[in-house]
Amino acid sequence: LADGDGRNGSWLAGRDFRVTSVDISPAAAALGRERDRRAGAFVERVIADLATWQPTEASAQLVTLQFLQGPWALRRAALLAASRALAPGGWLLVEGFAARDGVAPAEASLGPKRDTHRWRAREIEETLSDLEPHATDIATRDLHDGPRHSGIGRVLTVLRRRPAGSAPSG
Repeated sequence: LADGDGRNGSWLAGRDFRVTSVDISPAAAALGRERDRRAGAFVERVIADLATWQPTEASAQLVTLQFLQGPWALRRAALLAASRALAPGGWLLVEGFAARDGVAPAEASLGPKRDTHRWRAREIEETLSDLEPHATDIATRDLHDGPRHSGIGRVLTVLRRRPAGSAPSG
């Protein structure tokens, strides 16, 4: 989800995952298709707004939501869609710029200027209470992923799993 120009989806497809990528931007999807072509990978690219997109319920063994930025309402809707998409035993990986919460700007130069557009572990935990927690980490990282994605970022990583035998709620 929120695959942007397709780096993550194309990478997963190149490792024999069957991938459906969802992003709001037609221009980003076009970049993703070109990336897929160069990599010899196939990714189903869906153009949709994660605030309203409805996945096929309980259909995915892995959902990734990486570096989605924006207001909490959008990020919460994307988390709920991700949770609904998970099959029993499926995994959800969320990664994004962590709230600064008093951290010096030099330690978090990348990411949204507004702290309200950054991730907080507590919000994710409350939203995904039906999933088993496996890992939560906040780390300052030196990121290098193109000219717009290079610098120091304070990154929150959350890994959750839908219990085996458990269906998505709501």
